[in-house]
Amino acid sequence: MYRHEIVRTVKKPKLSKHKDQIYTVLLPWAAEVARRFHIPSAFLSIQSATTFAIYRCFFDSRNGLCSNGDYSQSIESIILHDELPPLRAMTCHHFFLNCSRRDYIQWLDAKSNSSVVYASFGSMVVLNEDQIGEIFQGLLETNRPFLLVIRPNDNAEGIIANKMKGYLDGQEQGLIVPWCSQVEVLNHPTVGCFVTHCGWNSTLESLAMCVPIVACPHFSDQLTNAKMVDVVWKNGIMVRARDGGGLVERKEIRRCVEVVMGDGERGEEIRRNALKWKGLAMEAVKEEGGPSHHDLRVFMDRFK
Repeated sequence: MYRHEIVRTVKKPKLSKHKDQIYTVLLPWAAEVARRFHIPSAFLSIQSATTFAIYRCFFDSRNGLCSNGDYSQSIESIILHDELPPLRAMTCHHFFLNCSRRDYIQWLDAKSNSSVVYASFGSMVVLNEDQIGEIFQGLLETNRPFLLVIRPNDNAEGIIANKMKGYLDGQEQGLIVPWCSQVEVLNHPTVGCFVTHCGWNSTLESLAMCVPIVACPHFSDQLTNAKMVDVVWKNGIMVRARDGGGLVERKEIRRCVEVVMGDGERGEEIRRNALKWKGLAMEAVKEEGGPSHHDLRVFMDRFK
């Protein structure tokens, strides 16, 4: 439908005030329309530059992986995925969740600075009951306060979340919510660690807010982002799943949180690097003179 609408608009110049086109993932036909009508176009990557470089290298065959026509024989199998689950429609529940901002902000306000572990896994990752249980128990065993987001589609109509809330009844260590304003939480002074799936948005927000990361990647660019966090930027640590089933056990969650928030040498290095990357992120997005502003101006000038 959108493709036909764009073609209709382009064919009637009076309806269109735009002379160029920017498109993003899942819209490959947009580039075809632009070429057909000789309209300058550009692809907007919503993932990291590293991930984009990997994709480009792969499809250009510059690394030789596809030289024999069968890349499956030249790459060692290191990641096993379950079969794709059935596709089902979901409502956009975020605007209707019974979750008061006042509740979790007041809870955070009562904690000490940099003492809270915030755990959330984005809007696409679906955790099974075993994995949610291991994360919950791992956070409990840290003996640190934690804010855990369990979305409705993760918790079998609320059964898992209610069970965990019952376990926490009367305790101040943990708070479980179906949704929260992530930027607001990460920017709160009491949050000292982010247990995340390492989606690009979450990774960027954590960098900008100076919150060290415990990376629990699942698919797509999350694996690359987690590797960058652990090995390149060194502002966090990536969990290691149990051999075979891919389950991240509670002791591993506990270990990684303690590395990030503890008094050890690596924890201190991680926190120093988190502060460094926050400074670089703020410098990059300066309205005048920052690298991002400069690069955007250069990009727009190419369309003139």
